[in-house]
Amino acid sequence: MSESDEARLQELERQLDAAFATTRPPRGFEDQLWSRLEARRPRRRLGWPRDFPWAMAGSLAVLLVIGLVAVTLARSAGGRGGGAATSQPTTARSSTVAGGAAAPGPLAEGALPFGRLPAPARAGLVQVVSDGALSPLPAGSVRLVPAAMTPPQSGPTLPVYRYDPATGPAAGSVLEPGSLPPGLETAGYPAQPPGNAISDAAARAAATNPATQQGEVTLTQARLVYVAVVADGRGYLEPAYLFTGTEQAGGTTVPAQILLTALSISVVR
Repeated sequence: MSESDEARLQELERQLDAAFATTRPPRGFEDQLWSRLEARRPRRRLGWPRDFPWAMAGSLAVLLVIGLVAVTLARSAGGRGGGAATSQPTTARSSTVAGGAAAPGPLAEGALPFGRLPAPARAGLVQVVSDGALSPLPAGSVRLVPAAMTPPQSGPTLPVYRYDPATGPAAGSVLEPGSLPPGLETAGYPAQPPGNAISDAAARAAATNPATQQGEVTLTQARLVYVAVVADGRGYLEPAYLFTGTEQAGGTTVPAQILLTALSISVVR
């Protein structure tokens, strides 16, 4: 115990002595009390002896109060001495730049730093590679068949990057995650698993497919990429799943792909 705590205890003891001094019975009070009790109940023995040291009981009460105060002071001193501190969980938001090591934290409900994002061009539309160029196929002209593949892993959120279209990638550019330009503003957005993205796309293709289907696309690979999207004078690099495979139509087989947003549908407009 420190000198300041001892001084506080001594001062408290002096105050308690002064307070209890006014509550102690007057001299001769015990004899008068016992005489009255014995006169009223001459045949019953009371549990407390007449010579019980009542004055000592007051002192014991004072010591008990002092002990409780000392314990309280010791506990408070221990808390100030660097006891383990508890922390409340926080809702984090990423503020790193492209290429940083920190991952975006979960967002509070309804908190979208960049607002709802524009969807990538031709997202959800099957494209085939013909003569080295991509050629989009009409919606509903093919049936998607997800084959056995290992989809990319994604957490509950994925980073979205914002940039100046005058100095950044052109709209429609597809970049690998490791080749993003450094120094971009970033924020975490809710993601959807790749399995959900392809299941929804396959369901939409089946619902819009005409009775006489023209072809079939078998998807065999998937990876996470970033697509440059420009809208309202702003550029965004949005995460997407790029599924690749082959398209069969008219007895020929050609490479095909479909690009699906990796973000939750609720944050894409």
